[in-house]
Amino acid sequence: MLRSSLLLCCLSFLCSGQSSAQGHVFPGDANADGHVNHYDLLPLTYAFGSVGPARPTGEGDVPEEILALWSDAFPDGTNYIHCDADGNGIVNLLDLTRFFSNNGIVHDPTDQALPQTFISSSQFTLLFNDGDPINPMDISGAFEVPLAVVPTGGEEEINGIAFEISWDPQFVSSVTFAYDPSWLGEDGQAISYINADENTIQIAVGRLGPNPISGGGLLGQLSIIGVEDLVGLMPTNPDTTIGFVDFNDISIVDGGFVSVQSTGQPLQFTGISAVSSTNPEVQAIEATIFPNPSRAEVNVISDQGFQRIDLIDMLGRLTNLYQGDVRKSFIYDASALPAGNYFLRLQGTDGFGTYRFIRSAE
Repeated sequence: MLRSSLLLCCLSFLCSGQSSAQGHVFPGDANADGHVNHYDLLPLTYAFGSVGPARPTGEGDVPEEILALWSDAFPDGTNYIHCDADGNGIVNLLDLTRFFSNNGIVHDPTDQALPQTFISSSQFTLLFNDGDPINPMDISGAFEVPLAVVPTGGEEEINGIAFEISWDPQFVSSVTFAYDPSWLGEDGQAISYINADENTIQIAVGRLGPNPISGGGLLGQLSIIGVEDLVGLMPTNPDTTIGFVDFNDISIVDGGFVSVQSTGQPLQFTGISAVSSTNPEVQAIEATIFPNPSRAEVNVISDQGFQRIDLIDMLGRLTNLYQGDVRKSFIYDASALPAGNYFLRLQGTDGFGTYRFIRSAE
């Protein structure tokens, strides 16, 4: 009789319109979407401490047939049994361990739907650098950028968040992320997961149990290293905006494990008004700039002569270095300049000449 009831329960579950992955438990695939990834941390942490029927196996990375469901399910119908990765009848740290070990496994290639994402409106917004563009001159070296979660409609509840960060390798050589538990995990009741590959970082933070907090705060810090020679890639139009680090597939859940609408503001820089090194103007004044790079004095020599020299930084700001009688040489002390890329622009009776100059780090 008991076996008949279990079989009826199983048949009812498999015929209820659930995905094929939900007919089995795959250790670590807590949302039963066919693959184990950072989005599974949200249901795992939310169901933490829940109990239900144990399974006879529950080891390794082998799908196990469901014979008896648990009494609890998420709003989308996914049963809590999928959070019990080791099959011992309770969602605990052992299940998180199995999730970490199986992360990245695709066990059902026919069922590859990503979790629902919300990008059309914003109860929460993810912000890089408080929403401010980055100084293009900073991108040529390493710099830190804060990442915050900001509620836009008051004191919204949040129980977990998962998303990806990607970047354009044309402008960025590497990105790392350091999670800061001072907000979402300030009471020690949160688990984080971070995984990085060549051009993306997967991030998830979930609070243990239905235990949301209100408001927003700092989620962590990005360390970004720009490409060595970014000057030639930048647009010369200062009104041009380029996003070079972005958010993908944001999933946020509240205290009832209901998806909360969210957006993400990419990290951007604006164009420069200086002359691009890849598209220089016709050099009417031929000159030699040395040493280049330099940490101190820079020598400018031109047989044609010049009457004015200007320094232009990566924001297009101009500083006059000399203006007066015609001369064929000039020495500029660049020791007070921040390290980065600049232009030296010469003007004389023959026209203009613009040359890139690099102020090297100490």
